[in-house]
Amino acid sequence: MRLLTLCLLSLLPFLVQARSIDQIEIAEHLNAEHELPALQLNGAATRYFFGMVPVYVGALYLEQPANNSQQVITQNSAKRMQFVMRRDVRARKIAEALGDALSTNLDESELRQLQPQIDQLMALYGNVTLHTGDISSLDYLPGQGTRLIMGGQEKGRLPGKALYDALLKVWIGPSPVSREFKAAILGGAAPASARFDSAENKNSVKATN
Repeated sequence: MRLLTLCLLSLLPFLVQARSIDQIEIAEHLNAEHELPALQLNGAATRYFFGMVPVYVGALYLEQPANNSQQVITQNSAKRMQFVMRRDVRARKIAEALGDALSTNLDESELRQLQPQIDQLMALYGNVTLHTGDISSLDYLPGQGTRLIMGGQEKGRLPGKALYDALLKVWIGPSPVSREFKAAILGGAAPASARFDSAENKNSVKATN
């Protein structure tokens, strides 16, 4: 019996391949593919509209997990922010929310410098509707830049690291969309009172009817 228990314990890391966030399975590991190396789940959480309506489950994947936002941002290694939709949302609404959140987290000089790339990224989202269960991701490819994937298809790439660093601040910067969300994707315990953040309310994504 003791030998069986030891064997099961040794297999535990291989058996636990996903965690459930609001009944959505989020993989603990991503295998190397599409120019990305193998990545580990750093943290995951549900993004709410006005603290009540779930919009998406977001998951941050890194080569080297970290619980410090500055460390995550400065790492010059592959990264992925993955989103699983909890409701139908028009892609342009997501783009608009990203634009608002970027303006909140960047100073005037940074925003002015990155605005051409931000505009290009907004255009990549197009005017399609992302439906419940759809998956999209924003990847950072070292030496290349930011890549947007929607519905399993690459929508485009933007060069350099600065844009992706700025995008990460939307979720883990000084004024994130939600302190609760930030704490969870950095692998920590989320503060119970943070769901109704003013920052979250201001930068919310509106769902379509």
